[in-house]
Amino acid sequence: MTQSKPPSIIPILVVISYWEGDKNLAKKLVNLIVGMQSEHAKRSVEIMLVCRQDCKVDLEMVGKLSTKFNVHTFLSKSPFRGWPQGCNGMFASSMIQISQNMNPFGGVFWMEADCVPMRPSWYSELSSAWALRKPSTKIMGWIGDCHGDGTGVHITGCAIYDCKIARTLPCITRSCAAPWDYENRNAIVGVGERTNLIENAYRARNASPEALNLPFAVIHGFKDESLLDLVSKKYLT
Repeated sequence: MTQSKPPSIIPILVVISYWEGDKNLAKKLVNLIVGMQSEHAKRSVEIMLVCRQDCKVDLEMVGKLSTKFNVHTFLSKSPFRGWPQGCNGMFASSMIQISQNMNPFGGVFWMEADCVPMRPSWYSELSSAWALRKPSTKIMGWIGDCHGDGTGVHITGCAIYDCKIARTLPCITRSCAAPWDYENRNAIVGVGERTNLIENAYRARNASPEALNLPFAVIHGFKDESLLDLVSKKYLT
């Protein structure tokens, strides 16, 4: 009897999350991602569009993404609203969905609307870094200390996660009072690894053209559209 081959693993699933308050920013992010992609990505990456329960899956974004990527959609089952509960709930329900019901992926990149991919190879670089991680690594991202005294060391939430992270580290799906990446910082850092491909620009504004020369594949945290506009102008015009 001929044995069937196991399904091939797609290197990475990129999850783009949004709610009504940042949907327009998410649309601009989608425009950039699609515009930078010269041909259909096939099985080198897939994208999952996630929205909060009180929003609707935006069919315009789905249609645009579908021209270059295989696309999944998910309406978060979490009833939580506000910050950080709304973010925590959307992250938790999405990771549980991925862990229990979706095809196997090498890793899952949680990409919020204020993330900016800096060049067309961004997801390929993330996939390669994830493939070369240490065997014990379950999360890979930017590591910093928000307190400056060693007590606030954490990996920020826009990171690459093991696709079964909801099972192997279930505490990150149960956060309430504080953001999941901070509340569970010790557990996350314990199974985490730093990558220089992801940069955290916490509450940054007014990006300068020099930012286009930075070595990062993705920059997270700009609270205006200045960096997104710079990268869009470079690659979409």
